[in-house]
Amino acid sequence: MLQLGVAGVGQQFSSYRETLRRLRNPVEIDAVYDCVFARAETVADEEDVAWETGLRALARRHSVEAVLLFDARWQGLAGLHCLARCHKPVFVAPWLSGSAVEFERLYEAATEQGVNLMPALWRRYVPAALRVRELFATEIGNPTEIRIELPIDSTGHPTLLSEVLVGWLDFCRNLFRTFPVASRLESSATDSANLIVEYPGGMSDVDSESDSGDPGSSSAARVCRAVLQLTTSGGVGPVETLRSSLLPSSPAVRAAQNGVSRRGEVLPVRIACERGSAEIRSASEVAWQAGDQPLESETLTSDRSEHDIMLDLFCRRVAGGLIPVPDYFDVSNALRIVEQAVSRANLV
Repeated sequence: MLQLGVAGVGQQFSSYRETLRRLRNPVEIDAVYDCVFARAETVADEEDVAWETGLRALARRHSVEAVLLFDARWQGLAGLHCLARCHKPVFVAPWLSGSAVEFERLYEAATEQGVNLMPALWRRYVPAALRVRELFATEIGNPTEIRIELPIDSTGHPTLLSEVLVGWLDFCRNLFRTFPVASRLESSATDSANLIVEYPGGMSDVDSESDSGDPGSSSAARVCRAVLQLTTSGGVGPVETLRSSLLPSSPAVRAAQNGVSRRGEVLPVRIACERGSAEIRSASEVAWQAGDQPLESETLTSDRSEHDIMLDLFCRRVAGGLIPVPDYFDVSNALRIVEQAVSRANLV
């Protein structure tokens, strides 16, 4: 039985409570902490567990094997550095505001301590995304281009745009199964721009079949790309909005953001592949076409949710399984793509 400590027992904990009970591997809440002591005491009584008065005290409990962080509040990234020093794995549900350098330092600190900090990059685990990866292998071949239309002024505060961009760039990287090699911003109008990210694509199926076996005659590697079509409804343009999202925010603004865990809408995602195409229409709906075959669609409402999958993978990793899970290098890498693209746009 895996013993978990829960930090933050507000709205996020409520949404994950049933998920914990559905996990395939047996888990048990051992203790809770919340910055509102009365709330922590209430949940502790309901769950018949202990409650702690501090984040460090929770993580240092001998019986706690891992921490589920559902609310960071004012502690933000400093709270994660604290948890890393307690040598306990942490599942991080809320988005934490920071720069690529700050996330890179967090990843390095966790690696140095031998601790896994897993951010909830939920988009890569929605049922439709997992089904598309199966289709790549069985029906339509590897992806060559991913297009996502992203209305970026619907995210609220400009700095919360970072979570949306990081989430979708991580989604694309996970489908391409490789890290990007270049990025740029192309403005097409005052209210729209394309963030274009290029990935090494290897050889296509046709190239592989026609290769004579002579090392000197192998085809040149293809370049795949993700295109995030950024739009605004007027006023400030996409490039300026992106630039604002990367500016350092005040401690008060960061504290407000650290309490937010975004579960946004899964936008239509169009994917061109070597032998066909696919479209993710929602978190649980996929349509695809292989070659000249008729268009097919599938609804995946009976599949496990992304929340179930993330927590299951995290708990299996904590239990000793060699399970690949996201970390803050993924966050840092995605955010650096945006920072570099905006920086180059400033020079034009």
